[in-house]
Amino acid sequence: MGWFTKEIETVETVIEQSPVERYEDCCKELAAAGIELKAADQALIRFFAVKKDPRVIFVNGKIYAAVNAMKNTSPEIRALEKRWTESFLAFQRKLTELAELKKAAGLIR
Repeated sequence: MGWFTKEIETVETVIEQSPVERYEDCCKELAAAGIELKAADQALIRFFAVKKDPRVIFVNGKIYAAVNAMKNTSPEIRALEKRWTESFLAFQRKLTELAELKKAAGLIR
C-alpha cells in the first residue's frame, strides 16, 4: 500500500436464515449424517461377517468378553469402530439440533 492510496474495504452482507429455512437445511444434513452412519454400520457388519470378533465368545446364546478385551483390538477394528462412533455422535448432534430448530420454528411446542 502506498502513501496516498486508500484501502478499499469490502463489506459482506450476511442474510440470516429463518428458523424454518435452518430447519430444512438441518433435515438435509441429518439425512446425510444418517447415510454416513449406515455406511459405517455396514462396514462393521461386513468386517465381522468375514472375520470373527476375537474379543467375545458366545456360549449357550450368551455373550462373554474377557476383562479389558474391548480395549485390546486390532487397528482395523479400532478404525472401523472409531468411524462408527464419530458417525453416531454426528448423527445425534444433528438430531438434537433438528429438535431445537423445530421448536424454534414453531413446528412443535
